[in-house]
Amino acid sequence: MNSEERDVITGLYGKDGFYREARMLIDTTENEYDIIAMDIERFKIINDNYGTEEGDRLLKYIADRMVTYTDSMNSAAMRMSADCFFIIVEHHEGFEEQFISYMRNEVNNYDLSMKVTVKFGIYKVEDKTISVAKMCNRALLAVEMIKGKYDVSFNYYDDSIRKKMELEQTITNDMESALANREFEVYFQPKYDLLTDKVAGAEALVRWKHPIRGMISPGIFIPIFERNGFVTKLDMFVWEETCKYISQWKQKGRVSIPVSVNVSRCDIYNTNLPQVLLELVGRYNINPDELHLEITETAYTEDSEQLIEVVSQLKMSGFIIEMDDFGSGYSSLNMISELPIDILKLDMRFVQSDNANNNKNIMNFVVGLAKWMNLLVVAEGVETQEQINSLKSIECNYVQGFFYSKPLPGNEFTQQLKDIEISPMINDSDKTRTKDEVVLRKGAGEKVILVVDGMQWNCDTIYEYFKSTYSVAYTGNAQNAINYIEDNYDKVVLVISELILKGMGGMEMLIKLKAEREFAKIPVIITAQLGQGGEEMALALGASDFILKPYSKGVMMRRVQNVLLQSSMKYGRDKENADNIANTNPSTGLIESSDASARIFGFMKSRKDAEATYVLISVQNLDKVKDICGHSKVCEVIEQFAAILKKSFRKDEIIYQSAPGEFAIFLPRKFADSEFDARLDELQKMLKCTVDNVDVYCAIGVSEYPAGGMNYQMLYQNAKIALMEAKASNAGKYKVFKYK
Repeated sequence: MNSEERDVITGLYGKDGFYREARMLIDTTENEYDIIAMDIERFKIINDNYGTEEGDRLLKYIADRMVTYTDSMNSAAMRMSADCFFIIVEHHEGFEEQFISYMRNEVNNYDLSMKVTVKFGIYKVEDKTISVAKMCNRALLAVEMIKGKYDVSFNYYDDSIRKKMELEQTITNDMESALANREFEVYFQPKYDLLTDKVAGAEALVRWKHPIRGMISPGIFIPIFERNGFVTKLDMFVWEETCKYISQWKQKGRVSIPVSVNVSRCDIYNTNLPQVLLELVGRYNINPDELHLEITETAYTEDSEQLIEVVSQLKMSGFIIEMDDFGSGYSSLNMISELPIDILKLDMRFVQSDNANNNKNIMNFVVGLAKWMNLLVVAEGVETQEQINSLKSIECNYVQGFFYSKPLPGNEFTQQLKDIEISPMINDSDKTRTKDEVVLRKGAGEKVILVVDGMQWNCDTIYEYFKSTYSVAYTGNAQNAINYIEDNYDKVVLVISELILKGMGGMEMLIKLKAEREFAKIPVIITAQLGQGGEEMALALGASDFILKPYSKGVMMRRVQNVLLQSSMKYGRDKENADNIANTNPSTGLIESSDASARIFGFMKSRKDAEATYVLISVQNLDKVKDICGHSKVCEVIEQFAAILKKSFRKDEIIYQSAPGEFAIFLPRKFADSEFDARLDELQKMLKCTVDNVDVYCAIGVSEYPAGGMNYQMLYQNAKIALMEAKASNAGKYKVFKYK
């Protein structure tokens, strides 16, 4: 046989030689045959990380094992391309699984620090009349169907694959006319700020309404378009439609929000991509930062150099870069350190996985890493309250998913923008960095916490933490912060300053403040990224505390409480607010449930002979409000009712939110029946409203201490029983727990 028919690396047949040998086996024997395709997943990564010599060694190793296993059979093998092998062997019942098991074990034993994964596709030669090339193609199609499925290693070609290929051909035939006839439509799925539960942005998604087949899932047509290259035309259509909508919102005076669009792997190879996008946003008179660009992490693994170059140009042009589906594939620290990205989008499988505890640990690490790198995090696919609670607990920034809203047609989403309140997403270099001038955001109190930080997100976060007790002023300029203190000395109770700032740094500002007798009384907390150092110096120069970023809500609030308590004891400044600040919920202004239960426990422990009353209030019909008006309206109702409750009770009466849509009140006394009736009747009259023709009211359950329970848990459970009875009765009634 001609040596040119052999693959120079593996010694296996080349294409022509294999086709000839396979044809001869099929035509000259009565035996049945299988053609098995074997593909090495992510072979390019092996070449990139370990070098082509190591890649060639792996290919030779696999070829040798294939030949060794089939040496005694009528067979032939070839290496079709860089990482794809084919073998034709006699068909024996169970042989395919045995061969695949053998090859997987051999590959697993290969000496490489990275796990090597192989996938197999099997075509049973039933129609001997078709070409060997077509047979190989069918085996390869079977492999393609399981790529990316980590729990599946082999697949048989069958009629379903044929039908899928027919559908793919139909889609390919129809795609150009579909674009021309505007069968594609842009939908928008809102992104929500977890600090405020308000809309912060949106993602543009494409839908195909086929005149015959109806709605075709993007999961079907997008992969086809990526393979045949049509995705670049479709992306251009989505980009332009999105720019039109943003321009329309701005022209009509509606609230404008940033919208993210997908940039496919095919788009990255267009060296003129920055110019194309700049021309597009210029044509519709919108800013580049209003169009966020989502890049998938798989694009990095395929051609990291090209991706870095193009994304860097886009970043310099003013676009905001989002890394989509982070964690879905070959995630690496190199990727997020080399790419100039602004936002990480967590793959929805992290959020939706049944392995909640393990995934929460991973998400916690990713969110902390992102904050350390000054990146924002968006979690996709959020569907339940439990997922929301989990993401809030690790202080994820933004979410999107069916819990808040499904993707909406453009016109419907535009209509909603008229009525919703926006919490603008950080969306350009000017907005990501704070302005030099001092910006004051009014909170519930007149006293001010002054934040000096180069990242507006950090300032906004601190405002959300403390707005129920303080106003928050922020600036990115230390000298302007000093000027603000000079003009507002009687209001500023605390300064929280970043260590490293543009111009005068946090340490220099600290020295200047402590040098002034009056200013020295204002406590200063210095914040810094891990690795920046400065803690010992800051404390030696008079800083009240030093906090490492990324800081959590709990750490920040308790550190601030301690600093303000120490300051109030030393200088008598704002003691009442210092006592309360760490225990309040930012959205309702009520104390946190953990602090409430601790106070109730303290009452029971210290006043064993006392009597008290425990009240549970459940807000009714919130589900209907959410279905009609959305989650933000539910939050608005809760905040409205919380404000009413705060005004209706004394300071020694403990009020908190015990569950979603539920409030609890601990009253450290017992009331006469008539007095208690009058008080709850009045409360139920106030806790009523109508939202879009939905009547919202409250059911109330009551248990008494000690008759209704000798501990906090029993009090709560018995009040819950009374509450269930109240819900079952007429609206506006309350029930008191009685032992049967």
